[in-house]
Amino acid sequence: MQKEILTLFKALKSELDANHIQYISAGGTTIGAVRHQGFIPWDDDMDIAMERQAFEVFRAVVQHNDGKIGNLEVILPETTGNAFCYAKVYSSSAEDGFYDKTNGMRGLFIDIFPLDFVSSNKIHRYADFLHFKVLNKVILQRQLGSHSPFGPKWLPFTPMIFWYQSFSLENLKQKRLKLMTTRKSNHAILTNYGGPYKFDRDNYLTNEIKVSSELKFEDTTIKVPDGFDTLLTRTYGDYMALPPEKDREAGHILKK
Repeated sequence: MQKEILTLFKALKSELDANHIQYISAGGTTIGAVRHQGFIPWDDDMDIAMERQAFEVFRAVVQHNDGKIGNLEVILPETTGNAFCYAKVYSSSAEDGFYDKTNGMRGLFIDIFPLDFVSSNKIHRYADFLHFKVLNKVILQRQLGSHSPFGPKWLPFTPMIFWYQSFSLENLKQKRLKLMTTRKSNHAILTNYGGPYKFDRDNYLTNEIKVSSELKFEDTTIKVPDGFDTLLTRTYGDYMALPPEKDREAGHILKK
């Protein structure tokens, strides 16, 4: 599985470089590069991120190339079948037996997350965060059904959830994008709205990511932001410590 994903990443990296699209590693992929010089041994995916401006260049390249970058298939956020606010690059040569247990999608993927500016005011930032979570959950539930059920914690948001049910899926996705890209005046803090973490845990300060370096990743390299230490500590705490053995398992992909 990791060998297939690594081959996919090498092809993607070549296309991003050829189109002068800047990216950085994200999430567990950054931990893997720093702690293991490659995949976290039990990991089953790769994540990269790029600032919104670069993501829009990426989107334009994919749209111009009929849904591909080079020969790689791309599912953009607005693509039919993609419930998420980020893009997925996947391998059409991946064995059909691989599927994502969290959403039912088949194949092996690399997720590409856009990073968007957020308010420097913590109250405004939190309001945007909650609004996004509710709107995004409505989209996920409508498109993924049983893979994204509403639980008890969503009860306080019932009026907003009910209101959003009156809109089409396409309109909801447009509203989500508008919410993600509303804050344009702040140039210090970005966030990964598509990440799974709690409020302010998946933020990226511009001075942490303005410079990146190529770090070893298996038999290739990946761009890692020079401020990875403060970034990873904010998200994970002591990221160099291995989790308990019971938690060392793949989080997404299964093989039938």
